[in-house]
Amino acid sequence: LFPLKVEFAYPQLKAFIELVQQLLRREGCEGDYDSVQNACIDYQVGANEGLSFNAAVRIMHALTG
Repeated sequence: LFPLKVEFAYPQLKAFIELVQQLLRREGCEGDYDSVQNACIDYQVGANEGLSFNAAVRIMHALTG
């Protein structure tokens, strides 16, 4: 149906953690690096999927309660 397929690479863990921290700051929250890192790793292991923007939003919501 579509002749062109665009592939986007998943970010590395460090870049993903920084993305989650940016989302937290945008919501007016400050998450310390270790807590955000642990949440990202837990999510990645539990969800068994790539680190996407949607995953970052889900982690941000989980951290903000």
